[in-house]
Amino acid sequence: EPLRVSISSHLRNLIQALSPSSDSEQAVQISTNDNLDLGCAVVEKAAIEK
Repeated sequence: EPLRVSISSHLRNLIQALSPSSDSEQAVQISTNDNLDLGCAVVEKAAIEK
C-alpha cells in the first residue's frame, strides 16, 4: 500500500503539472495499477541483492 500511495502521488503531481483536467485522476489510477507489480519486483530485487 505505501508503494501504491507513493506512485499515485508522484504521477498525480506530474500529470497535473503537464495537463490539469478532470480525467487526470483516472489516468493516475490506471497507471498506478498497471505499474504496481513492476514497482514491487524492483523493490524485491533490490532487497535480495543486499
